[in-house]
Amino acid sequence: MDLGGAIAARDGVLVDSANAPAVVVGRGSAAGLIAPPDETFDLAILMATINTSFVAVPDPQSNAGAQDRLNKAFPQLYRLGPPGYRLVYHNANWRLFGRM
Repeated sequence: MDLGGAIAARDGVLVDSANAPAVVVGRGSAAGLIAPPDETFDLAILMATINTSFVAVPDPQSNAGAQDRLNKAFPQLYRLGPPGYRLVYHNANWRLFGRM
């Protein structure tokens, strides 16, 4: 829920909200999220590239993180972030990276 509040004013956030619906609840809406079943989400996984404004990923050691499709497709994402992105928000369970 905390992450949802942190991304409330941001659009273009790639996140596996099907795995973590509390993100949508905390945000108040799914508008502005790039999440399953969005084609952009599927292409990011399939092509192994992230081209969105933001990407949110849970700690892979958490329950949500162990099932997260982005963590599975990008095993170093939580720890390192995607190339060309910087950490813009974090809490105990989530990290949000923004494109530089």
